[in-house]
Amino acid sequence: MSLERNPDAVQIFADATVFVGKTLNPERPASITDDFGPTWDNAGILKGDDGIKNPREWDVTEHMGWGIGLYRKGYKNYKESRVWVCLESNSTTRRIAHPGSSATNIVVPRPGRFMLAFEFINDFGVLERWFPVRPAQCWIPNLDRNESDPTQHEVTSDIFADGTGLLYVRQYTPINEVQDVIVTGTGGTFKLLYLGDPTIAIAYNAVAAVVQAALETILGAGNVTVTGSAGDYEVTLTGELAGQANSLLTADAALLTGPDAGVEIEPAA
Repeated sequence: MSLERNPDAVQIFADATVFVGKTLNPERPASITDDFGPTWDNAGILKGDDGIKNPREWDVTEHMGWGIGLYRKGYKNYKESRVWVCLESNSTTRRIAHPGSSATNIVVPRPGRFMLAFEFINDFGVLERWFPVRPAQCWIPNLDRNESDPTQHEVTSDIFADGTGLLYVRQYTPINEVQDVIVTGTGGTFKLLYLGDPTIAIAYNAVAAVVQAALETILGAGNVTVTGSAGDYEVTLTGELAGQANSLLTADAALLTGPDAGVEIEPAA
């Protein structure tokens, strides 16, 4: 794959929302284009400067060899959490801060279990969601109040894996993941390029498998699938390229021949 730098892959997040399930089995939106339904609450305004931190750690053991020093490390007991600061004092933050309490009776709290969803929007307006597969253990350690600063509730959400090691289900907005390539002409060859890295020459009427093989030489095996008929291809970026912001392919059509010879590439509808 190309070693060219890609500034479009740099992420800045313009907004984020934390949704908290009303039960331990809220209805997850079916896709990234579906809204959250009535089984979820919105935690409200978050502190953007703090963002949503995601500390991750292992217990690490170092193994030494006589006369050679460190030769291997062992990793066990993985854990991660999501730390976020909500600014609103609302029913959702009260559920987290005072589990088991009512509006008038505050009992000794224990960290509560909640189904969560983390939604992010980057500065290009691209939406992404992360759903922990098991209820997170949430705790607000400090409920300080003062006269000069907005009230802040820093929530630590411990994330737990299921029996297969799965932590999250991710929903994302596909960016150029599927592309249409239309080749016109009656002879000659063309090349496809990804971030400036070209394939070998491809015959104007090559079958989809040949186009896929050519793209695999620059994208890697398992990272692209090509379907369609000669001259009319649907290119799907998969594997390492799935779930990220992808650039459009470009083409070198200088060696195509015939009336209106060329290659047109656009995102699939």
